[in-house]
Amino acid sequence: MFTKSLDNGTTFGEVRNLSNNSKNSNNQEISVYDENVYVVWQDIDKIYSHSNKKF
Repeated sequence: MFTKSLDNGTTFGEVRNLSNNSKNSNNQEISVYDENVYVVWQDIDKIYSHSNKKF
């Protein structure tokens, strides 16, 4: 989720789901350069499980 403020944090705009993913998004990073904000993340689309069953 992401939102921005144009008045130093007094109010904030609409909240946006940047990943547009209903599953987990991990390893988020945010960086600023000049007047640009860069956001990256890793999407987890599948849930993996490990079983200790012996065959």
